Amino acid sequence: MRTRYSQNFLVRPQTARKITDALGLAPGDPVLEIGPGRGILTQFLLDAGASVTAVEIDALLAEALEERWRGKAGFRVIRKDFLDLALSDLSFPGGKIDVIGNLPYAVTSPILQKVLEWPHWRRAVFMVQKEVADRIRSKPGSKDYSVLTVSVQSRASVEKLFDVAPGSFKPAPKVTSTVIRLTPLQKPLFAPEEEGMFFRTAKAAFAQRRKMAVNSISRTLKIPPDKAREALTRCGLSPTARAETISVGDFARLARVLSGDTPLNS
Repeated sequence: MRTRYSQNFLVRPQTARKITDALGLAPGDPVLEIGPGRGILTQFLLDAGASVTAVEIDALLAEALEERWRGKAGFRVIRKDFLDLALSDLSFPGGKIDVIGNLPYAVTSPILQKVLEWPHWRRAVFMVQKEVADRIRSKPGSKDYSVLTVSVQSRASVEKLFDVAPGSFKPAPKVTSTVIRLTPLQKPLFAPEEEGMFFRTAKAAFAQRRKMAVNSISRTLKIPPDKAREALTRCGLSPTARAETISVGDFARLARVLSGDTPLNS
């Protein structure tokens, strides 16, 4: 089958089973699958009794999936780019939804952001480029620590499950992939009304990664350097700290202090 989009298809059933098993599904659980491709994960999801909504951008692949499971209860295909899909328009039985997918390398970050912002996901298992997984899981002070790290870890806990070698795909990519599992934080780091300031602060700090955070925050958020310096100090951070040394929790406190909405010990 000639497809419109450049894709690397997982072809090892053993790996596909490990990925779907990581969701810990019970019969009837609703699952949103992003980019099912030729359906290797889909098959194991359906075998587990899941109710699968598969979102596929490629019309040829979507048509093949519809034909393969035509009349199958608990299965539907949405022919659409996931990034253009209004998740609020989807209806699922029950409450929370599990999410799964072999994410295209080029759009991994926006897909992650979209899922994390959706209030109805319960658990997510994704296969991503190993380099991206390392960034998502990194700790403050490491070279991989980035605004993507802060964005993901501010909303979810991240587990690395296993690596997947290039030979598990056809055609084989040039890089290793990693399967990760995301679970929403039980206690959010910030209130909904604080979210905007949190992400503005984190993005501002990383805007000039090699500079001190106080200068980057001051320049990007257009606030006096003295105010930015005072906010860092109130959070117990050095005025000379760089963004990659500031923890996710400290970013939440820093954003709160910068906004002036709540005291530091609230």
